Amino acid sequence: MEWDKLWTINKKIIDPVCPRHTAVIEERRVLLTLTNGPEEPFTRIVPRHKKYEGAGEKCTTFIKTIWIEHADAESISVDEKITLMDWGNAIVKKIEKGQDGIITQYLTGV
Repeated sequence: MEWDKLWTINKKIIDPVCPRHTAVIEERRVLLTLTNGPEEPFTRIVPRHKKYEGAGEKCTTFIKTIWIEHADAESISVDEKITLMDWGNAIVKKIEKGQDGIITQYLTGV
């Protein structure tokens, strides 16, 4: 069986029953600053999975700065519109890099 078929079958079985969690690896994580983001953090209860109500709910914190994976950060460019799950869209306005050329921070407009 090909991997993509196995992945599709597995997803149909697991998605309705498996809770989803989000994590960012600390090493080489990149700070994303939402210039129009909330000044004060707040929380909102959202579905764990958009297609399967039975998966339950999770509490999401909304704040002006969030961490994203370095691999994701490398694929983003200036003036690109990105979608942040449960947040909405933002446009990347500035990318900052360290002396070693590694991306350290993004600034966006919401």
